[in-house]
Amino acid sequence: MLLVNSLAAHREVTQTQCYSFVRPGFFGTLLGEFLGSGLLMADEAAHRRQRRLLGKPFSPPNLRRLLPVFQAKTADLLRRIDEAIGDGRQAGVLDMEAEFIETTLDIMGEAGLGIDIKGLIVPGTNGRDFSQCYHALLAQPPLGGFITFLNLWVPMRWLPIEANMAFVRANHGIRRMITSFARERAAALAAGEKRKGGQENETKDLLTYMVEANLENEECLTEKELVDNVSDALPAESNVLMEDRSSCSSWQRVTRRRRPFWPGRPMSWQSTRPCRPASARRF
Repeated sequence: MLLVNSLAAHREVTQTQCYSFVRPGFFGTLLGEFLGSGLLMADEAAHRRQRRLLGKPFSPPNLRRLLPVFQAKTADLLRRIDEAIGDGRQAGVLDMEAEFIETTLDIMGEAGLGIDIKGLIVPGTNGRDFSQCYHALLAQPPLGGFITFLNLWVPMRWLPIEANMAFVRANHGIRRMITSFARERAAALAAGEKRKGGQENETKDLLTYMVEANLENEECLTEKELVDNVSDALPAESNVLMEDRSSCSSWQRVTRRRRPFWPGRPMSWQSTRPCRPASARRF
C-alpha cells in the first residue's frame, strides 16, 4: 500500500497525472458494489466526462460553504467530551470510536445529503438505520467477508445466506434511499422551491450542488451517475472512510495514552508549530 503524504505527489496522483496511476482490476469489483461508477471508480473516458460536469459542484467556494457543518459537528463532539470529563473529580468512560462514528455520520448526512440521517430507517433492511447499514457493508462477519472475497472472481451475491443477504439488503436499501433523495431534490429545485422554510440557505449540501448543476447544463449526469457520485462523496467524504477514520483516531489515542513519548518525531514537530489554544479548540 502506498500512502501519499506529499502535497505535490498528492496533486499528481489525483489531478495532473491521475490517469497514469491505474487501479488494480479487482478494485472496481470490490468497492464498485456499493460505490458504483462515480469519480472514484470510473474509467478514463467516463472520469473525464464526470469530472468536467462536477467541476462547479466541487468548486472551492461551494466546498467552503460546507465548513460550518464540520465546525458545528466538531463543536458538538467537543461538548460531549467535556460533559463526560466533567470537573475531573469523578472517573468517566466515553466510547470514543462510537463518538467519532456518530460525528462522521452526522457530517455525512448534512454535508452530503442536506438531511439528518441519524436514526433514519432504510426501507427493506429489516428496520436498520443508516449507521447500521453502513456497518453491514464495512464490517461484515467472517462468512460475509469470505463471500465478498470469492465475489471478486465468481458472482456470489445470489447466495441465499444471511451473511450475504444482509450485505445485499443494506447496499440496495442505501442506494434506493439516495436515489429517492435525489429525485425529491430535483423535483423541488425544478419547481423553484427554496429549501428550509422557503429561505435560501448559503450552507447547502453536495447533493443540492450536483442537482443544480444538472438542471443548469445541457449535458448532465444520468441518475445512476448522480447517485454513484453522491455515494462517493459522502463524507467526508467517502462512506468507506467512516469506520477507517474512527478506528484510526481511536487507535491513535489509545497508543499515545499507553506510550506517551511515542511517536517522538511527530510530537516534536507539532511542538514547533505555533498554535493558539482557541484555534486548536475550534479545529
